[in-house]
Amino acid sequence: MPVNTEGHCCGMPFSSKGYQFAYQASLHKTLMQMWEWSDHGKYPIVIDTTSCTHTLKTCGDDLTPEDKEIWSQLTLLDGVEFLHDHVLPKLEIHPVDEEVILHPNCSARKLNLDSKMHAIARQCAKSAVVPFNLGCCAFAGDRGLTHPELTASATEKESAEVLAKDYSGYYSSNITCEIGMKEATGRDYVSIVYLVEKASRKL
Repeated sequence: MPVNTEGHCCGMPFSSKGYQFAYQASLHKTLMQMWEWSDHGKYPIVIDTTSCTHTLKTCGDDLTPEDKEIWSQLTLLDGVEFLHDHVLPKLEIHPVDEEVILHPNCSARKLNLDSKMHAIARQCAKSAVVPFNLGCCAFAGDRGLTHPELTASATEKESAEVLAKDYSGYYSSNITCEIGMKEATGRDYVSIVYLVEKASRKL
């Protein structure tokens, strides 16, 4: 992890509430720092929160010409695609004897990463399920903290499906969605990277 990461944000919390200037200012600050971290675009940047990846990959129309020039030279990878495309092929995987369930969040689905998340889980566990009633957890970054009834309502069908069976692991790729699903189901949702780590341990 690079130094000086504290205080940088993709700006989504501002954008989702209509604070356009704050959104653009946050993007500018983060992109300038990413330019330095990546040695002026030489190295890819891996982002471990998929909603942030989605924001940073789709923000082009909201950037100044100067920021857009820098943005266009950055290689931004979501943690899911980094695991699937670059990490797993180099690991010796020992699939865990577990049945796991996934919550490919909205941003993962918009970026077409849900199939890669499922492929990771199938490679690392005996069985991996995506709920038939998969939907949005409605946590919306921070909204679920102040209005938990939104998440409870939005996840009612998915939660009932999750709770109909005991799984050994519950995985997603976005910490706020993991918080939301944990609040909704009482199950401990964590990042898919933990499943990869578990399956790649030496026996």
